[in-house]
Amino acid sequence: MEAAKAHEVVDVSEKVAGLIEDMTYRMLFGRNKDDRFDLKSIVHQALSLVAAPNLADYVPFLGAFDLQGLTRHFKETGKALDKILEIIIEEHVQEANSRQQRNNHEMDFVDVMLSLMKKSTNTHDELSSIIDRTRLLNIRLVVAQLVHCFHWELPNGMSTAEMDMTEKFDLSSPRAKHLLAVPKYCLGVQDF
Repeated sequence: MEAAKAHEVVDVSEKVAGLIEDMTYRMLFGRNKDDRFDLKSIVHQALSLVAAPNLADYVPFLGAFDLQGLTRHFKETGKALDKILEIIIEEHVQEANSRQQRNNHEMDFVDVMLSLMKKSTNTHDELSSIIDRTRLLNIRLVVAQLVHCFHWELPNGMSTAEMDMTEKFDLSSPRAKHLLAVPKYCLGVQDF
């Protein structure tokens, strides 16, 4: 709303990515981003390693030499990720033990997974379905709010034909240049 009031250009790509990151943290870990560790960069590094072409896929005997260092990087990234996840899981276990007396906590993904470890039933498919539906619903809600509450214009009189739609190589093929737009609030408030 502040950007709409000030008629400022908004980096829509950055805002949406930040929102999805925050939603993912809250859904998985029950909290906002934790500044003690940079989980986003470690996950991004792991995904980049998965997407990297491996010479050993084409010339198998080169795999033992690890010429590209992929195996070493995978191990380093895996150790860093394991360390972070161990901290998060241990904190959830401690919180769960202290919470048993209060019972006023909304469960996140880690809590659900820990509770499933204690049960003998197999509810993995049901759990996955609930988590996927929740995430999709949240993303739809955010997009609906952005479309419903604002009219979006390209900055500096730019036309849609002038937009750079070049993609960069990555697992999800994001845009090479972020989408910039100027929001105008449209829900009947007269002072905009």
